[in-house]
Amino acid sequence: MQDQAALASGDDFCYGLVRATIRDAGLQGLHLPATQRDAFLRNPYAALQDWLDGALPRLGSRRLLICLDEVEKLGAAIAAGKLELAIFDQLRELIQHSELAFLFCGGVQHFSELGPNWSS
Repeated sequence: MQDQAALASGDDFCYGLVRATIRDAGLQGLHLPATQRDAFLRNPYAALQDWLDGALPRLGSRRLLICLDEVEKLGAAIAAGKLELAIFDQLRELIQHSELAFLFCGGVQHFSELGPNWSS
C-alpha cells in the first residue's frame, strides 16, 4: 500500500488494483481486459467486480494472487475517511466466492493492534 494515490478513495483503490494487475499480468505474457477510469468513478466496487468477471476466466490454469503489503494503511485510510469500510467487504467477497483469486495481506502490526474492524 505504498501508492498513496490508491488510498485516496474507494474508486482510486479499485482502479489502482486493476491497473497494477493488468500491468503485472502483462509482464507474465497474460493480457487481461483493459478498463476505463470512468466506470470506477461511478461505482468502484461494481466496476472492480465487473472487471474481475471478465479477467478471471482469461487466467486459464493460472490463479490471481493479490498481495497487499502494509495493510495497516487501509485501516488508517478508513479512519481518515478516505476509504469506506466496504472495501473489506469487497475483498472478502473476492476471496470467498472465487476459486481463481487469492488475497495475501502483509503488515507489521499484531491483529490486536489493528483496531475494532481488523476482522472485516
